[in-house]
Amino acid sequence: MTYILVILGTCLSLIAVSNGCFPYDTKFSKVGTTIQVPTVARDQWWCPGNRFYGWLGYVRDLKGWTCSDAVYSLARLQQDFKKMADDGAKMVRIYGPICEQQMVWDNIIQAAAENNLGVLGIVWHGYSDSELNKWEERKNALMAVLKKPLSKYVIHSVSFGSEPLFSWSISGTFVAELTKIKTELKALSIPLTVSEMKYGYDVCPAAAKNAVINNIDFISAHIMPYYGTCDLPGQVWNFITNEIDAFKRMIPGKQMMITQNPWGSSTYGRNRGSVCGSDVWKGVSVEGANEYWRLWINNCQYFKQQQIGWFAHTFSADSEYNFGIYGPRNDAVPYPRHIDFKPIFC
Repeated sequence: MTYILVILGTCLSLIAVSNGCFPYDTKFSKVGTTIQVPTVARDQWWCPGNRFYGWLGYVRDLKGWTCSDAVYSLARLQQDFKKMADDGAKMVRIYGPICEQQMVWDNIIQAAAENNLGVLGIVWHGYSDSELNKWEERKNALMAVLKKPLSKYVIHSVSFGSEPLFSWSISGTFVAELTKIKTELKALSIPLTVSEMKYGYDVCPAAAKNAVINNIDFISAHIMPYYGTCDLPGQVWNFITNEIDAFKRMIPGKQMMITQNPWGSSTYGRNRGSVCGSDVWKGVSVEGANEYWRLWINNCQYFKQQQIGWFAHTFSADSEYNFGIYGPRNDAVPYPRHIDFKPIFC
């Protein structure tokens, strides 16, 4: 914060003037190789919600099945986040992790701070029994790391699950646990969200729907024409805007980020499902994916006007193979160009 001396009538006054905000203007400082904890309050560090529009960054899938998986290592995260930052990303949304150890979030925070990326964190519930059995351990690990001084300057917010209303994965305790984590995050001044489809809100119990609407600080929307319509990739813009409008009607007055929006580029991976009848691979190709992502990029002014930010799902084909922007990594070329993805800032 800078102070300037101004004349107000016959009086001299000091007025506080912001030097900028994270992650658009401000960067982390270092002493040697050590990231310094910012000295300003958290609400002075982070940019306001109306700065987060257009392309924000990538979704990073962190679903390594064991904690020793290289995907969780500091070296891999440093390399991945540097590539994202080199592409112009300001944020990264974490999808996963399955690992329940604190070191995962320590590594995420270190790598993100080194590359000046804000992080959308998550309490991963999972879907299989082996994942669900440890969701509370994953939450406890995240919360322990969030109490460290640097964390709240790197973690923008935390999502309580990914599509928990649709999957109803922790059904019996969901509302109580949502209320509990809201209180815990509020004590740290960290916003809460729930990453979910509009359809998830439509099919879940009313009490859960209302609890999410009342407790989230901003909308984390999954808008996925890949599954929601059988239109070709270049024809799905109306579906996207209709979904946005539906979210706004359901949850008026709250900022929106679009956190899941994939499109397939090959038949090795997830198909489009029953919405396309027997033609489950309709529009699924590299050119189809290129056309789809051009829709998002070319409508930059719409997202600026609506003040909506979006992430590209996903960064790499290492996990969700046919959704990756980059192809599978190899020693010679860690980030082989796969999709013609050239985002711009609005």
